[in-house]
Amino acid sequence: MAAITLAGCRDSVPYSHYEHIEIDGWERTDTLKFRIADIIADGDYDEVIGMRIDGSYPFTSVTLIAEQHSPSYGLLRTDTLECRLTDNEANFTGTGSTYLSYEFPLATLRLQQADTLDVKLYHTMLRQSLNGITDVGLTLRKVSH
Repeated sequence: MAAITLAGCRDSVPYSHYEHIEIDGWERTDTLKFRIADIIADGDYDEVIGMRIDGSYPFTSVTLIAEQHSPSYGLLRTDTLECRLTDNEANFTGTGSTYLSYEFPLATLRLQQADTLDVKLYHTMLRQSLNGITDVGLTLRKVSH
């Protein structure tokens, strides 16, 4: 019974990976790259950007650019995400205690079995280096209809 549950979970989240950000900060020129190879089944997939921060992050949000390419389709899309990390009173809203975790929806894409998807993420903040962001990730979830 456990194997069926685990297999079902794997099918609904075929990809989830985080990149660790160095302690000296995320440089504006540091592009994070995610490669999702061999999509397991045709369908619609939600892409979600995950982020973990610590208490030293000095801003209420972070602006990201996401570029998505597929060898099958070429350039699929480029998105700008304004990732709000606080409420209106500047209180951080993430979950967790030592590190705060956030999820931000990126897109819903229709992908075909065996497709490959490359996603590049970088920040466009005015500060060259962002301290306090510890990890950034990408999760792909199959949309169930």
